[in-house]
Amino acid sequence: MEEQKQALSIAQKQNLYLLDCLDFLKDADETFKNSAFHEFAIQLLTTGQKITSKQLINDELGINDPRAVSRYMKRFITKLEENKALLWQSISPQKEHLLNRFPMIKVEQGGGNGIPNKYFIEPEDIISKTQEVPLHEKNEVINPIYISYKAEKLKRTPWYIRVCSPFFEKYRSRLAFMLPLLLIAFLSPLALIALFTKGLIGMELLIIASVIESYILFIPAKKLSFLVKNKAVLIDEHIGQPLSAICLSEITKIHSSDNKDIERKLTTLVIKGRCPICYSHYGYDNSVILEYDRIFFPKRVIGKCLHNPIEHQFSFDKDLMSGKKLN
Repeated sequence: MEEQKQALSIAQKQNLYLLDCLDFLKDADETFKNSAFHEFAIQLLTTGQKITSKQLINDELGINDPRAVSRYMKRFITKLEENKALLWQSISPQKEHLLNRFPMIKVEQGGGNGIPNKYFIEPEDIISKTQEVPLHEKNEVINPIYISYKAEKLKRTPWYIRVCSPFFEKYRSRLAFMLPLLLIAFLSPLALIALFTKGLIGMELLIIASVIESYILFIPAKKLSFLVKNKAVLIDEHIGQPLSAICLSEITKIHSSDNKDIERKLTTLVIKGRCPICYSHYGYDNSVILEYDRIFFPKRVIGKCLHNPIEHQFSFDKDLMSGKKLN
């Protein structure tokens, strides 16, 4: 298998890698579900030639004019740019596709007067988040202070994050959504107690209603309020979710220096790290998972080594995907 990959041309490797990127984006973004046009565009672009917007017109796929091509390609290129580091890290191109540079799609603007846009692939150097702190092989002398984290896309995002994600894009929508949610989550238990004390509901119904209320209101409200404040919240306690599953509030666009004028998106990942101490001594890999710094009233998310969770604790920087030993 490895020999077959080695025999592929650069264009073929880029083709396979971009198709995998498209699959990744399809899982994360509903708007990429109908991706036949993007697959068609990738096939043409990986020939190594510049492709005009007219050449990308495909009546069978419903893309019948250069403006439609421009819209579809602009969205695809934007998503590749926004998720470039995550794609490079998650799909592991060096290992699976034998690529050393990210095959970025570029556009050469036509400039009007009937001159079409031209699209082409230009490999770009990229530093993966997992490569910002060098990883060392076993038995090498390493720095036990720093850790690098690896991120994988979470396969099943909790329902309330999928529902609430559109409201987190802008500051005003976050505020307009969270205030009523917290108010309802606070008042609903009081309403149940009032109904019970007046004899309108029995004990069994009170217990059932409390469990439902906790699942659909209290837990989501608690998680989302922590996410708004700290920009990261653990979601691994849900049934079926892996350890170290986390939701991050990431910046997508800054309109001005005003902190309120920032657009965000919610990303769900599984984060693991290589404890520099345990890996150096025992070859114990991916032993660091994310947990809260304390059980009650947590303030932050940190990394804890499963082999030595008390002494081997690390900070977690969601933007750099790295950390530093805490004690």
